[in-house]
This record gives sequence, C-alpha cells and structure tokens, in this order.
Amino acid sequence: MARRGVRRVFAIPVSGDKAGHHLVAGPLLEWQPERDDWKTWGNDELLEDPCLSRPLLVGALLDAVQAEKAIVNAVIASDHPDMVKHNESMETRGMRKSLVLMLGARGFEVAEKTRERIETCSDERVLARWIERAVSAGSVDEIFDDA
Repeated sequence: MARRGVRRVFAIPVSGDKAGHHLVAGPLLEWQPERDDWKTWGNDELLEDPCLSRPLLVGALLDAVQAEKAIVNAVIASDHPDMVKHNESMETRGMRKSLVLMLGARGFEVAEKTRERIETCSDERVLARWIERAVSAGSVDEIFDDA
C-alpha cells in the first residue's frame, strides 16, 4: 500500500479464539517504509495527522475496539427479544440446511415444491420431525406426509 502512494498505513493486530470471544486488540502499528518495519505506538501517545480534526489518543482508539467487542458480546448473550428472535432464526436456518443436506446425502431428489416448503418452514418442531423422518424414510413423501 505504501508503495502505491498511501501516505500512512496502520494496523491493529487482533487475537482471540475462532469463535470471536476473548479478543484482544493492539498494539497500534504504523508501517515505516524507511525502516521497512512497523512502529509500535504506545497507548499514551497522541496520533496526529492533518486528516484528523484533533489528535487521537492511541489508547482510546484501542479501547474503542474493546468497547465495541464488549457491547456486541453483551447483546449476543442477552435475552433481548430481538436477539432471541435472531437466534431462533439462525437455528431454524441451520435445521433447514441440515435437512436439505441430509436428503442429498440419502440420494433423494428434492422437487422444487418440496424445497420451497422446507425453506419457508419456520416451525422448529416441524423441522425436527422432518429431520427425524429423513434418517430412515424410504422416500421423500414419507418425510413430508403429515397425514
């Protein structure tokens, strides 16, 4: 980027587990082309640049990253109705995808009408029933027969 004319290049390394928990951000790094290396900024240093309306405390920048992560994790863990609805939606999406994959693995041809029925189903109990049937059913009709 620096060779292409970008005036300043910054990086904030982020580490943590694959699930995105226990993330740690920092330190702030700035590429120094004359040294062909990264400069590490201290949390108590001020980042000054003409594109900033005022100097920025590096620690505040990193704290903002940490603060945003904490907010996201708190919302995910909450019982807020929107999060509950989102989590349920993710679960039903996963069930629908699992059912379609299972049908394919069993060698069943899935008609467009049946695929649409699966994709529009939002009832976890119905999806669970279909998945249970799909394990041993001899045909697609046996899975979706609600008689």
